[in-house]
Amino acid sequence: MAKYISRYGEVAQPARTGLIDGCRHIATLDASVHPGCPFNDAVWYTKEGKGTGLIKHENDLLLMFIGSNFEDRDDLGAEVIYRVENDVFTLKRSCFVFVPAGKAHGLVEIRSLRKAFVSNICFYQTDVYEESPAEPKDPEGTYLKNVIEGYIPVQNKEMPPEGWWPTIWIDAKKLEGAPYMEALWFGKEKFWGPETHTHSFDEVLAFFSPDPDHPGDLPGEIHYDVNGETLKSVNSFYLFIPAETPHSPIYVPRITHPVIHFSGGGHEEYELEYTK
Repeated sequence: MAKYISRYGEVAQPARTGLIDGCRHIATLDASVHPGCPFNDAVWYTKEGKGTGLIKHENDLLLMFIGSNFEDRDDLGAEVIYRVENDVFTLKRSCFVFVPAGKAHGLVEIRSLRKAFVSNICFYQTDVYEESPAEPKDPEGTYLKNVIEGYIPVQNKEMPPEGWWPTIWIDAKKLEGAPYMEALWFGKEKFWGPETHTHSFDEVLAFFSPDPDHPGDLPGEIHYDVNGETLKSVNSFYLFIPAETPHSPIYVPRITHPVIHFSGGGHEEYELEYTK
């Protein structure tokens, strides 16, 4: 049976430049889980601090920053100073940051931290993590549109049902060249759905604990059907779903608090086909 799931603690975090003291690893999805899957890695930021320099990658990078305040899901809970080439952003809201391949980028500083937040990095074109030092070259103002906030529905995507709280969305319609990804909070006990379906693209999903002090412990249990197999977890986890693989429904036998959830694919927009 193919492996699709990577739970908290099952895969070691790769060496990454720029992570500050106080980061707490959540999970990693890489070639050791499923060859050819998109690389993903997530951490909690729990302390203020400064970055260590600029780096670059050979593949496009999609960063997610999402706050942990369920009562104000747009609030990042801190000021994150982030740089892409010669553009420096002060991030205060949950958002995506898209960094094209080969471009210098990095965390400059975390300040005014009031509440811990989650950061996820995603490379859709590779299943391993690689980085190298970089120097900015592009003129200031080149990447001002590369920070995406808010959740705006698209024509071919139904709004999430009750028990799902949309937070941020990115796709190529919002930013040319960017892949589709959306982040939500989820917390409906006894939820079942949606119906079994497929995508034309590889998909990654994640369900993370909302508690930075217990990053691996979901406040409940989540079941997810993939290719006829029911995968179960009480820990934070990633799911990799290869293109054209039947998946869903989700079933939640118990949950006591909403969890952080996101899904995306290396495709410019969302699409699906229900399995007959």
